[in-house]
Amino acid sequence: PILRRSCIALALLGLAGAARAQTAPPVSAALVEQARAAYELGLRSIAEGRFHEAAVALERSNQLRPLPVVTYNLALAYRGLGRYVTAIAAFERYGLAPEPSVPPERLAAIREEVADLRRQLVTVRVRVTPPDAAMLVDGRPAAAPAPGEELALDPGAHAFEWTTPGFRPERRELPAAEASARVSLEVVLAPIRDGRLVVEPTPATASVTLDGRPLGAGRRELPLPPGEYWVEVSAPGFVPARRAVMVGHAGVARLAIGLVREPNHWLLPLLLGTGAAAVGAVITAVVVTRPEVPAPHRGTWGDVAEPAGP
Repeated sequence: PILRRSCIALALLGLAGAARAQTAPPVSAALVEQARAAYELGLRSIAEGRFHEAAVALERSNQLRPLPVVTYNLALAYRGLGRYVTAIAAFERYGLAPEPSVPPERLAAIREEVADLRRQLVTVRVRVTPPDAAMLVDGRPAAAPAPGEELALDPGAHAFEWTTPGFRPERRELPAAEASARVSLEVVLAPIRDGRLVVEPTPATASVTLDGRPLGAGRRELPLPPGEYWVEVSAPGFVPARRAVMVGHAGVARLAIGLVREPNHWLLPLLLGTGAAAVGAVITAVVVTRPEVPAPHRGTWGDVAEPAGP
């Protein structure tokens, strides 16, 4: 390990001076200077053990002017951060396209370093049902490994999440795993059972809508996925009503809605536009056409009625 670290350190010093001699796509002089300044900041940060600052600076340099030497030093910064998976990928990218003048001994030392990093990875065997569930690892999408294959992760704690339509999400947290640990996860997602919603309107001929979608008239019963819904009931001559209802994973949610009749607004213009005689005429007309209804008290419109006579 000491020899390997010495080789890597010597490579770092040797490659630092090679940055200016490498060829790259033509860029403006200003961008070249910005990339060089970020690169040199990254080198100083690595030498001082400030690996996060080094990674930020070298990523900036690589965006401005991609060069193999920048990729190599990015791998060193990632390794210092404990991001071994990312460091391996960067080392391998460098190995595929190094500087033309790099000696074979340096490439051999890098391959040995990659092999050592691979031995320190945590391997996780995952078996999930249903197998097509989408997986997140530490909040980032990750492809589920094929049967018999394993995930390679950095040492440390990790969080796994699985989701798929028709099933409840599942989350597993892996406590801090040591280097070279092997872990198995067996996950079975629980299916979501639809609940049922029953809407019972009054009058029975009222129309029912669910989240703006017409369901028809009268009593409605239907299966629904769990969640909150808005139900609206309406009928001619009645004031519409709108209610929220929560449907669970199982069982029946019942919603009874009784509508209130609209007020007789057609009588109001008659009152406003005529005198007392017209009011009496209207009352008389009501009494004549509806003789079974007792005459109301003066000043009321049907809400209080005299008791029927003997």
